[in-house]
Amino acid sequence: MVRLFEVKLMLPATQEPAPDMPEKWERQLGGVADIVEGRLDTAVPDEGSFQAKLAIPATTQWPGFPADYRTKRGRTVTHVINTFAKNIGKSFKEWKNRLKRVFTQEGKLFKDAVKDSKERVGKELQEKLLRVTGDRVHGIGAGTIATFWLTGEPTVAGKLRPGDELIAGGPFRICRVETIQAFRAALMNRLVQSALLISNTNYQPTIITEQNTINNDLVQSFIDPALGLKPFAPDGDSNVDFLLEEGVFKLRLKASTV
Repeated sequence: MVRLFEVKLMLPATQEPAPDMPEKWERQLGGVADIVEGRLDTAVPDEGSFQAKLAIPATTQWPGFPADYRTKRGRTVTHVINTFAKNIGKSFKEWKNRLKRVFTQEGKLFKDAVKDSKERVGKELQEKLLRVTGDRVHGIGAGTIATFWLTGEPTVAGKLRPGDELIAGGPFRICRVETIQAFRAALMNRLVQSALLISNTNYQPTIITEQNTINNDLVQSFIDPALGLKPFAPDGDSNVDFLLEEGVFKLRLKASTV
C-alpha cells in the first residue's frame, strides 16, 4: 500500500463575512422584487396549481410521527394532519392577498423585509457557510481546499492556512477527468451540510461517524477505478473525514493505493 496524500484542514468556529457581503445581498435581492413577484405568479397562477405545488406536498410530506403519538388534547397524528390539510387547502386567497400586500408600492414591504434580514443573513453566513467555503477576503476554507485537492489542482497546496497540517503528498485527482466539476459541486454541498449538522449537534461522535459514512460513499461514487485507490470509508486508508482533535474541528483528506 502506498499513501498518496494526507492532510488535515482546520474549520474555524465562525468566519466573518466580507464587509460588503450582506449589503451586496440586500442590494441584489431587494432590486428584483418585481421579478420575484412575476415568478411567483407564473409558478402558482391559480388555485389548482397552489393545491398541486404547495398544499398537497405540504400535507403528504408531513414529518413522521410515531403512530401512537397524541397531542396534549388527545388528537391523533391522522387528526392533526387532516386538520392541517383542510386549513392549508382553503388558504389560496389569503396567500394571494398577502403577496399583493408585500409587492405593492414597488415592493416596499418585500424590500423592507430584505433589509431587516441583512444582519441575520450575515450571521448565518458566518456560522454556517463561510467556515467551510471561505471567501475572497479571508481566503478559501477547508471545503474549497478539499474540492480542489481531490481533483488535483496543484496551486491549492499553496493555500494551506495556519492550523492546517500537511502529513504527506499533495493534491491528487481521484475522480475521472470528465466528472471534475460535478464532483467539486457535489462534495462542497455535502461538506457544508455535514459541517452544519455536526456543529448543531455539538460534535457528537455518532453524528460525525454518520456524516463521514455519507460523505465517503459520495466520494467513492466518483472514484476513477483506473487509479487503483483503496476504497473511501470512514477512518479507512482512503477517507474524507470530519474529526474533532483536542477541541478543534478538522477535515481530513487521505488516499492510498491498493
